[in-house]
Amino acid sequence: MPRNIDLFNELVGLVFAQLYDRFPVASNIDRKKIGEAIGLELISSEINKKGQEQVKFVDPVEGLSFERLLLNTTRWLIHEGFIRSERNDAMVSVVLTSKALTALNAMPASLVPQEDERSFGDQLSGLARETATEARRSAITKIVGEVVGHFVRAATSSPA
Repeated sequence: MPRNIDLFNELVGLVFAQLYDRFPVASNIDRKKIGEAIGLELISSEINKKGQEQVKFVDPVEGLSFERLLLNTTRWLIHEGFIRSERNDAMVSVVLTSKALTALNAMPASLVPQEDERSFGDQLSGLARETATEARRSAITKIVGEVVGHFVRAATSSPA
């Protein structure tokens, strides 16, 4: 998979984890926490006039800044109906939609009993606290696929 798609999936999972842990309170996306969680090197961190922390990380993909990638990820999540912002900023006062919460509260469907029978949201919250590794990245990508798939199936299924 291309690096930008891997990063997108990981960012979606980390945004979901942050918002799931804070639900139902609308919250600002913690850019620093997410950048560090994906293993990026922090270049600078300063507090602006509004008291908000401004962070700068090494670009995760050549020509694509972390800030741009994260902002476009949250915009995509808003456009697709997974999250909403109470402001015009896709990173400020953000909360999960009911559809996303339903998908994150879903339990993994499997015929074989699994070691981890927590909801997708609980699994993402746990993974968000772990060190950035390929195994963690892969687990987040798998869960994001399940959550998005659950959302799509729910949106396209017709009542019986």
